[in-house]
Order: sequence, then C-alpha cells, then structure tokens
Amino acid sequence: ISFDQSINSAPFTEDFESSNFPAQGADIENQDGLLEWDVMTVIGPSGDSTEAAFIDNRNFEGDINNVDIYRLLPLDLNSFDYAFLTFDVAHRPYPTGSRSDTLIISVSTNCGQTFDIAYSKIRTELSTGFPTSGEFSPEEADEWRKDSVDLTAYINSNAIIQFENHSGSGNNIFLDNINLYTSNTGIEELGNDIRIYPNPSSDFLVVDFGISLNDDVKYEVLDVFGRTVLTSMVQVSNKFQLETKGLPVGAYVLNLQTGGYFESLQFEVIH
Repeated sequence: ISFDQSINSAPFTEDFESSNFPAQGADIENQDGLLEWDVMTVIGPSGDSTEAAFIDNRNFEGDINNVDIYRLLPLDLNSFDYAFLTFDVAHRPYPTGSRSDTLIISVSTNCGQTFDIAYSKIRTELSTGFPTSGEFSPEEADEWRKDSVDLTAYINSNAIIQFENHSGSGNNIFLDNINLYTSNTGIEELGNDIRIYPNPSSDFLVVDFGISLNDDVKYEVLDVFGRTVLTSMVQVSNKFQLETKGLPVGAYVLNLQTGGYFESLQFEVIH
C-alpha cells in the first residue's frame, strides 16, 4: 500500500463540507477503478441538507466483495489515555440477502503493513431502515444512526483508520460527522471521574460530573446493536438524571459530549 504518510493531529473531525474530496488528511483507494467513495447532498442526521460521503453499491456491477476504502491518514495517538471514534451511518439493505454489503473499520499501527478489524457490520446490523430495492439516499434524520468504536487499544501509536466498503451490489452506504476524540480534551483534563448510579438501573440513571460544569451536554444511549435509543441536549450544573424505565432489560452505552470532550460509559437496565 502506498499513500501519504504525513501525520495528522488528534482529536480529528470530518463533516465532508469541504469543496475538496477527499479533504486534506484523508484519501480513497479504488481497487477496481469502478466503484469509489464520493460525496452527495442528502438530508443529514440533524434533519437539514448536508454533504455526506457515500458509496454506490446499488448500481455496482463489478465483482462481488470488491473493496473500496475511505482512509484517514496517520493520526498521532501518542500520549493519550484513550481514543474513541464516532460517526453517523445510513444504509437500507437490498431485500435479497445474497446482495448484502459490509462496512468494516480497520486500523493499522505499522504504516499500513497490516490492519486489525475494529468494527464490522453487515445487512441487518448495518441497516438503519427497512430493506428497499430502490436506490437509497437518506431523506429523514431518523434514517441515520451514530455508531462508535473504542480505539484505546491503538494509543501510543500513529494509527491509520480506514472505512472499507465490501460491496455485495446491495444498496448505498452513507457516512457523515466522523470524529476522533482523545483524553487530552475537556473534563478528563481536569482530573475528574464521572460517576453513574444506580448501576444496574431500573427507573433512572444519575450522571454525576463531580464538578461545577455549567455547560450544555449532549447524551446518547446506544443498545447492544449500536442503535440510538435515547438522545438529548441538557444544561448541566454538576449532574443530571435520565429515565431508564422505558428501556428494555439489557446492556447499554452512554455517550456524553460537551465541547471537545467525549466520554463513553456502560450501564445495565433491570426491571
């Protein structure tokens, strides 16, 4: 593999609104010269018109399982306590199971010689809506889902992160709002430990920052399939409470974001 080895700093963000694609700090790999990542204007996760990266699996007539890559060039993850990747994804699979597409996120810490798979979803796991034989592009905010990947295993390295489309000639995949968060931003820098309780929870969960925060906090609760089941923006002084009584029994991930700070916590719901 040959590509630009210049080092990008973390944290990192990409919303595909630049006039250039791929933007500085990224590149694409088109193995067969046919299908490749591009950008399209669609309705985004906020419900507004936006630019998003997409891959046209619906009209692809090449070899099944052809791989096309959108790659984040080497990111400096040295001297961090953790690294966490989030992104918005939209995909409605083709009704026929034999025409299934796969999205893989892989990571290399040896200049692209080898890659580890950090995320892999196919068909129903990847889907954000009902199957359709028509050419898919998101037209509503609820056709998107925010997914997250813990990359803490790759700190203390220069990491290459790539989004791989393994085409089954199924339907289009869209990406937006790629963010890489690290531990040198926000509350973690203040030496603060966030507490959540009671855990397990039955009716409510308290999120306690342990300091006077006085800021807006966006939270998202993801189920075991990576689907967003709760999300909101709240004004927080030092703690807030969210209801869990409407959630099915099971394990969940709570993502918290304020400014450049990101934290992910796990909790369980029992009834």
